[in-house]
Amino acid sequence: MDLRMPVCDGLQATAIMRRELEVETPIVALSADSTEDIRQRCSAAGMQSFCSKPASKQEIAQVVKKFVVR
Repeated sequence: MDLRMPVCDGLQATAIMRRELEVETPIVALSADSTEDIRQRCSAAGMQSFCSKPASKQEIAQVVKKFVVR
């Protein structure tokens, strides 16, 4: 989930998905701002993981592997 989107930012979108739509799908934050404050806000909104931009294919694959059911 990109944190900076034009209509609704990723934090708001995640909170809506969790609270109102009761979506349980894992959500991973994607942002160039990787401060501890942003990471905590992402977690509080309901995101399970975080990737800093620019993220390599290996970094993204590593995060996705955490959520893939085998």
